[in-house]
Amino acid sequence: MADEPTLYEHDIDVYGWVVELQRLLSDRGHPSADPSGEFGAVTKQAVIAFQRANACDDDGIVGNQTWAKLRGGTAPEGIRNEPFGDTRAMDTGLATDGSVDGYVDDTYGTVYSSMTAADRAAALIVAANEQLDAAGVPALKLPPTWGASGNTWATFTFRTWTLDLNPANFDPTYYDFLSADDQNDVAGTVYHEARHAEQWFRMARERAGLGASQTDLEALGHPSDIALAALANPINQCDRSQYEAEEWYESVYGAGRTHRDTTLTDPSAPYDDYRALPEERDAWGVGSEVEREFDERPTP
Repeated sequence: MADEPTLYEHDIDVYGWVVELQRLLSDRGHPSADPSGEFGAVTKQAVIAFQRANACDDDGIVGNQTWAKLRGGTAPEGIRNEPFGDTRAMDTGLATDGSVDGYVDDTYGTVYSSMTAADRAAALIVAANEQLDAAGVPALKLPPTWGASGNTWATFTFRTWTLDLNPANFDPTYYDFLSADDQNDVAGTVYHEARHAEQWFRMARERAGLGASQTDLEALGHPSDIALAALANPINQCDRSQYEAEEWYESVYGAGRTHRDTTLTDPSAPYDDYRALPEERDAWGVGSEVEREFDERPTP
């Protein structure tokens, strides 16, 4: 039997397992209208309905008991909804539980307090930088830029190693009237974008380990100081961090580049294609962990 991870609401395509969950639910008569790979509220309700129909713990959490029933089997005697295996045990950098918990600890007051846009942005970025530093990633540069607009709260610009933020959304006259869930999402978005910084640095480190020079890394768009930092700490081993870096590199610069460019620039490209890009799938999953951690804590 495969080592399925325990899945929770807000998970975003945990290495393909959310897609597999949605496929099995549909096959068992409990389809979800959530986008492919997103464990949203509709998928949770489908899980609960399936659990109730199959004498499982109806908590909306997909552990070994639920996986076994979905596959037509039975969980081991005495085992309830615990995982057969959990991909989070293999998480790296900002995706680790300790990093997520530390970031939420540091930003809990920031998220729910009234403050200027500049102060809130700085506090969130400083907290993200703490986790980036622990992961060996160069800090996002301050101050941020303020060029994002519309529905975009923040984007990572790797050529300048900064976050570009939306001034209208961070303005207290807008932010202070958001629901607690929406405010949580802002912290998750900043963390999501910080994960992109980790991804781009990891790609540079992997290229350095394969013999890339400073000139080579700068040709990929990395700032000179980031290129030098990557050259000082190349990835020379084959492990999870290297595997992820290679997958992201292939999407951004390698065989998947044309598809990625089309997905990001063609207005008619399906949104699911964007969410399925390896670097986006990963960052959305990491951001969702922050949102779930906030959800598990009391709202002031």
